[in-house]
Amino acid sequence: MLGILEKIQYIACGLILFLVLLRYVILGAPEIRSKDILPPIKVITPPAGVVATPPGQPAPPSTLSPEEAAENRRLLNLLVEKQGVALKDAKVLEHELRQVPTETYDYLKKPDNWIPELQKASSNLKPGREGKNTLLEIPQFEQDSLLNDLGVKPGDVLAAFNGQIVEFDPNQSYKYVQMFKDALKEIEAGKKVSVTVIRGGKPVNLEFKL
Repeated sequence: MLGILEKIQYIACGLILFLVLLRYVILGAPEIRSKDILPPIKVITPPAGVVATPPGQPAPPSTLSPEEAAENRRLLNLLVEKQGVALKDAKVLEHELRQVPTETYDYLKKPDNWIPELQKASSNLKPGREGKNTLLEIPQFEQDSLLNDLGVKPGDVLAAFNGQIVEFDPNQSYKYVQMFKDALKEIEAGKKVSVTVIRGGKPVNLEFKL
């Protein structure tokens, strides 16, 4: 069975091919920058994770703002209730904040680069606690995949996007293409975009900004 990344690839391929051909006709051959010459993505020192505490007990000190701490606790509870993360593994939400160079952002914006990048990774749909396909496992990808630069590791399971659970349906691949476009717009507007993965049973929040 094809993974969701492959489904997106096949469904979007026709539209992207048409747009690329149209662009060649009108503007001539576009300049496609090789991923290999993109500048490195900078890893910013992450804030301390928030420790989840049982209701009625005081929370331990945190360097996060009250709003950030509350959002982290909400996300941890969501992962336990909906995505099957064990309570013992949801004590702390680790953060990995990365600053995406403008050149890498421009590379990601070009539809010409999407298919080559999608072809470098494999994926498997997995059900969450309610039986819906809300987990996306990335068992492996090529070493030169941009996923590697973005902090994704082989075996990571995507569990949330921008703090929300996403139901993966291969028949709605266009929706995920639009989600990706919306995420790029948020980054361009100066906001952070997050992808929460389950790594070795524990949640890790991968965050990105320009």
